[in-house]
This record gives sequence, structure tokens and C-alpha cells, in this order.
Amino acid sequence: MTYDAPGSESIPDLTGLAGIAELSRESVVTLRATYFDTEDTRLLRAGITLRRRAGGSDEGWHLKLPAVQDTRLECLLPLDDRSTPPAELTRLVAARTRGRLLRSVACITTDRETTKLIGANGAPIGEVVVDSVLARNLIGDRIPVSWREVEVEVPANSVAVMSAIDTHFAECGIRRSDPGSKLARLLEIDGDTPRAPSAPLAAFLREQLEEILQADLAYRRKRPDAVHRIRVAARRASSVLTEFGSVLHHVSGGSELNRELHWLSAELGPTRDLEVQQERLGKLLATTDPTLTIGPVAARLRAHFGGAIIGAEEHATTTLDAARYWALLDSLETFATTNSGALEPDRAEMTAVLAHAVKRVSKSFGAVRSAKEGAPREQAIHRMRKAAKRLRYALEASRGTAPRTVQRAIAKLTKLQNSLGEYQDSVVARAHLLALLRDSELCSEDTFTFGVLYQREVQIGEHAVRDLKNEWRRAERACQRIQDKQSTSRANCFTGSDERQQRPKPPQQ
Repeated sequence: MTYDAPGSESIPDLTGLAGIAELSRESVVTLRATYFDTEDTRLLRAGITLRRRAGGSDEGWHLKLPAVQDTRLECLLPLDDRSTPPAELTRLVAARTRGRLLRSVACITTDRETTKLIGANGAPIGEVVVDSVLARNLIGDRIPVSWREVEVEVPANSVAVMSAIDTHFAECGIRRSDPGSKLARLLEIDGDTPRAPSAPLAAFLREQLEEILQADLAYRRKRPDAVHRIRVAARRASSVLTEFGSVLHHVSGGSELNRELHWLSAELGPTRDLEVQQERLGKLLATTDPTLTIGPVAARLRAHFGGAIIGAEEHATTTLDAARYWALLDSLETFATTNSGALEPDRAEMTAVLAHAVKRVSKSFGAVRSAKEGAPREQAIHRMRKAAKRLRYALEASRGTAPRTVQRAIAKLTKLQNSLGEYQDSVVARAHLLALLRDSELCSEDTFTFGVLYQREVQIGEHAVRDLKNEWRRAERACQRIQDKQSTSRANCFTGSDERQQRPKPPQQ
């Protein structure tokens, strides 16, 4: 718990409170921290701090990142003679800075006095830290500011100790500090972060931008599924720009942004696809009867995917470090923020877009039913999968309307999309297995097992789409309920609103 300390007065004596038997004061330590950010402080606005701290037990370079699943992330490097942040840290926030210069924006010097709280048995039960702070805003010519603050730290199970200290401080006029960042207030950006857009499409695009930024960080920290997350967010944003293109044609920059989102998804595609197929075929082999596994099949799989994945990952890293990628992020941010009002189609436009998307999936389903076996049917199913995915993303972007009905439709479409995706993965897996079979033949290796795996993939694919008709019909009905609800809402808006046009009342049920 942190408190504002009044002037230069001493902290009240805590001896005798809740089992505190004595106080043990340590010598004062001076800490000097220099904070780095862009000129427009975009790191701090994103909840990120980058600093060089000298003095104390934790001196070094600190990069503090926003919490993930309630756990705040911090990266530390030892203190050195460098006056500029190390590349090992700056590359982690490259998607935030996007090539902008990192400069020192604040310098904070702290004289820290720590007092240990000792219990009756002589063991420490907490500590009180008093900081006397002198801070300088280095952006422009600013007068240094100073303050004192007190931080009390006790074990989580020492509620009585914390409560007693908190009450005693309040009686002595020592109040809890405001929860806002003191660094943010020093740099005069507290509360200056732009509000999230309220228009559904703008809000959806902002969500995809934030997901790309978080997944970019995950990729640079070598976390699994990061590339997949970037691609999905890019496709979601692209799908919305495509589906609602007829009502967003007047918004400048949409077509160019859509092309760049397609580019990003395509550039990162090989990395994700190879990882998925390596894992898929590895599991397929592991669940195959060992008596049907003949020859160095596992080694052949590793050789087939290993080098390709390394090359794809290198290409992905190059893509995410490219100025073109950073420009895309700038464009997406600007498009969603500055065009918020224009990115709000009315209910009639939203209904028309969704109806068109539903018809597209229905038409693609008809093409699947009439397609010949083999490549024509595979291609038709792939087109249906893409159409269903675009419809689902459009629904996600419009979820502010009839949210429960929309969520039900999204759930049905997700199930349909998963089935179509499983089929498509089986098609891609079969292509890899044919390549593996040919490579094995060239090396005079037995190819029997690859034939077994190929046939299993055929069965897996057909099983995935065995109930395709019913899955689509259920999703289609759920989408129809959205359109019915939207039409009813529109009718209710007009009923009785114009005395010159009286609408008949519906019959009593």
C-alpha cells in the first residue's frame, strides 16, 4: 500500500501496533532512474516502462510490460555503461515504437529509507519504505518536482498488521496515494490516453490492433501460437474491411489498409502452416499401429519440416521488423481512431451486409454439393470455409446488436468453421505426405507407412464434413434470427413515429 507523506515530517511510530515490537532502520540508499520513451510517450500510454536504474539491489535495465492473465511481466538486464537502452529490450517493444527514436523522457532520483517491522519473536513481519523523490521531466524545459511517499509491505496473510497501520496513518493525516502512475503525471499524460472508439466497427478494428501488438510481443519472447494470433487478428480486420466495403467506400485509406493486411497474413502464413502440419502428422504417426510403421518415418518427418520451419521463422522475423509492417500498424491505428464516426453503419446497412454474407456461404455450400470428387470438391470446401469465416468475423464486429442472438450464431459458425478447417488441414497434410513419399522413394526407403497415413487423412477429412449440411443449416437459422430481430427493431423504431403513416398493429397473440 502506498501513501503520500506530508512534508519532511517523520513517519509516526508504529511500535505496539498489531504485534509490532520494534523498528529496525536501515541506511538510506540513493536510486537514480532514467526513463526512456518516444517523443509522444507511446510506451507509457500502453502501460510499458523502460528505465535504467543505478543503486539499490535491483539496479540494471528494466522493461515492465502490461499484465497478462493478472501477472505483470518484467525483463531485466544487468547495469552497464550504455546510455541508450539495449537492443535486447528495445526489440521487444518494436511494434509499439515502430522505428521512432527512444530518448530519455524523465529522470527520477530517490533517497530511500527502509524500516523493518519486527515482531515479538524477533522475526520481521513487514517493512515501511519512505522515498524522498526528485523528478525531472526531460521533454521540454520543465521545473523539477519533488514529493515524499511511503510504501508499506506486509505478507498477504498479515491483514491485521496492514489494517492497523492504515488506520493509524489515517488518524495522523497520511492518506493513500492516487492509483495513477506518478511517472504519467510527471509527463503530464495522466488521463490523456484516447478513449476507445464506441462505434462497433472502429472498436473491433482497435481490438485487432491491440491483439496484433500483444501477439507481436509474444512472438519476440518466443511464445507458442504468436504468429497464429497475429494472422487471425489481421484476417479479422481484413474481413471486416471487405464485408463492410460497400458502406465504408467513402472512408479514405480502407482499400490500401486491406491490401496491407492481406500482405501481412500471407507473409506469416508459411510459419503457421508448417508448425501445424508438423504437429499434426507427428501425432498421426504416434497414434498409428507400430506394426504399420516401416522405415525411418519419424526422421523423415523431422527432416521434411525442420529446415522449412527455420526458414519460415526467419522470414517472419524479417517481416515483423520491416518498415512496411510498422507502417501498416500506424495505418490501422489511424484508420480506427480518426474514422470512428464513419465506421458506424446504421442498422439497415448492417442487416444488408450480413444478409449478403449469409447468401455467399449458402451459395458456396451449394457449390460443394454439386462439385465433382477430388480437387474440385476440395477447392469448393475451401471456398466455403473462407466464406463462413468472413461471415463469422462480420458478426463479431457487429455484436453490439442483439448480442445474445449474435453470440449463438457465432457459436454455430465456429463449429462449422472448425469442421471445414479440419477438412482443409487434411487436404494440406495429404500434399505433405505425397511429397514425403516421393522423397522416400528417391532414397530407396519403404513408402508403405506414408500410404497408411495418407489414407487415414482421407478418412479424417471426410469424417470432418460428414454432417456439413446440418451444421450449415443450424448456423444459417441462427443468422436468420439476427436478421429477423434487426428487422423487428427497425420496424419498432418507425411504428407510431410519423402520424402521417400509421402502421397496422400486429394481431394479439
